[in-house]
Amino acid sequence: MKVSEALQHMSKSYLHRTLDSFTRDLPKKEVDHSREIILKNLNELTDTERIKKVLKAKGPYSYRILLSTIIEVLINKPDNMASEDEVYEAVIQYEKEILDFAKDPDFLKYENSKNLEILKAVFEVALDDRIISNEEVVLIERLRMKLEISERNTKVLIAQLNNYPQKSNELHSHRQVKEALIDL
Repeated sequence: MKVSEALQHMSKSYLHRTLDSFTRDLPKKEVDHSREIILKNLNELTDTERIKKVLKAKGPYSYRILLSTIIEVLINKPDNMASEDEVYEAVIQYEKEILDFAKDPDFLKYENSKNLEILKAVFEVALDDRIISNEEVVLIERLRMKLEISERNTKVLIAQLNNYPQKSNELHSHRQVKEALIDL
């Protein structure tokens, strides 16, 4: 489905949310006017560099986790579309699933234990100051790939360290998901 086709099916709130994702200066007008503005700015909305920048945005590591989870949820939805509530429910379900995996002592038993210990040690050092910096994120991601540990198993490891999806394994709130959707 092309963006121009999808616009015809978007509600006023989704049109305004899309507008908010790249500008907050425009007044919210009629639905047709909103569609027209989005079509005029289609290049910016679909610019892969801008999307990459948003995904690698500075901010808490937990926020990056949330952004990637939302994208994963949307990719797995029919037609890559879902309501805000559906996204929220799917995000919470996914986060709970990771936390359940983390409680299972046998979940990571088929992973290379030495590789897991290395990645765990790096996470522990990164979490010493309670903030994972952008440089640490890049290092951890490269190390994760080098050690051939999946993203899911990395999340399970973070949960075992009591930091997934946020500090103290706290689930993301509806408001956090809504704000992340606007940022995306």
